[in-house]
This record gives sequence, structure tokens and C-alpha cells, in this order.
Amino acid sequence: MAAGKRKPSTSARRLEEIRRRIDVVDGKIVALLDERARLARKTAECKGRLRRGIYQPAREAEVLRKVRARARLFPQKSLAAIYREIIGASLALEQPFTVGILGPSATFTHAAALAHFGHSCRIVFDASIADVFLRVEKGEVNVGIVPIENSTEGVVVHTLDRLVESDLVIVGEILLPVQHHLLVSPATLRKRGKGRGGKKFLRAILSHPQALAQCRQFLEARYPGIPVEPVGSTALAASAAAQRSGVAAIASELAA
Repeated sequence: MAAGKRKPSTSARRLEEIRRRIDVVDGKIVALLDERARLARKTAECKGRLRRGIYQPAREAEVLRKVRARARLFPQKSLAAIYREIIGASLALEQPFTVGILGPSATFTHAAALAHFGHSCRIVFDASIADVFLRVEKGEVNVGIVPIENSTEGVVVHTLDRLVESDLVIVGEILLPVQHHLLVSPATLRKRGKGRGGKKFLRAILSHPQALAQCRQFLEARYPGIPVEPVGSTALAASAAAQRSGVAAIASELAA
């Protein structure tokens, strides 16, 4: 008796049918995004005739509120993140959209810029908060993002000083939950695995002074006696930890 091909099971056929329907839905989503992009370009033309700025934070907040209100099965937080990317890409379609921030890359300000404007914007890194203000004043970037207050360490004095001295105004607010991470390089981890475990495998812990202050109780409880060294930013600390064995950094997940 000749053996024939086994027929696909009911579950397998059902899976293929669901996948075909997902492909159809994906096609509709892309087509609708293209339509939205065409409408975004038309809004740019209207803004130009009305002499309005390309960045309208109040309108963006309204869009996000409506999106969250319409969410049913899809998580609101994820939907908001997707729409941040859509709005950012739309801004970039209207004209090249540039954001000035305090560098280097992978700082919490960098994370805030990506979270708010998406990955389609062009980011320019400056060496100081004053340089960010100056770049916006000269029209070299569309907007600047600077830290203004930390819930545990208070206001950022340099930013407040520049706001008093400059004609620039605040047009929007980004609230960023700060989550610190303790970072070490693979070489440092190997030291720990070769019997130099516990706290002895670390020679120093680096970070921005504000991050060190925020993590003071954690460091005192978990790593007593390990020297802490302040550096210019959490991103610089992460870079040092990546290059120097025995050194740890407190920095963001983006920096990791």
C-alpha cells in the first residue's frame, strides 16, 4: 500500500488562515500610514501659510489622548510609543526635523528625545546646556531638550539660568521615569567568575553626581567600601566601564 502525503491538521490550516489575514491587515496598516503621511505634508503647507511652527506639542498631546481612548485590546503604553514614532516620522516628512540636546549620546536626555520624537528625527549633541540654547537661538535646530528638574535632586540650575537670560520659551514637557542600571564589561564579569566574586572584582563605580546621589543607599548597602567617582555624564561612565576592567557604571539601559 503506497503511502500518501499527510493532510495538514485542522490547527495547521487554521494557523495559515490567520497568518494570511494578518498579512492583509498589515497591508492595510501600511496603506493607511502612507495616507497619513500625505495628510501630514498638507498640514505642513498650511502651517507655512499660517506662519506656524512645525512642532505643535498641544496637537500631539491631543492625538495621543485620542489614541489612548480608542485602545481596547492593544496596550495603551505600546500604542502611545508607536504613535510617537508615527508623529516623529511625520515631522521628518514635513521637513528635516532636528533636535538639539546635551551630549554625549545615550544620556537620559537622549532617551527622552527618542521617546518623545521617535527615531526619525536628527539629533545634534552639544557640550553644554548653554550650547543647546545657543543652537536653538541661531535656528540651527528646530527645538532643544534640556533637563529642568529631578524629583529627588531638585532643579537644574544651569537650565533655569539660561531660561532667565534667553528669549526662548518652554513649548512642551517630557516626563521621563529614570531607571538606573549597574553596568560592567564582559571582562569585569569574567574576573568575578574566576573566583574574584563578591564586591572585590570592582575597583570603582562611576556615574554623574546626580545619579550617584540617587543610588547612594543602594551602593552603601550592596557595595560598601567601593570608591565612587563622579564623571560628566552617565553615558561617559558607561563608556569608561566598557573599556576598563574592574570599573562599573550607573547609567541608562540605552547606554548599556
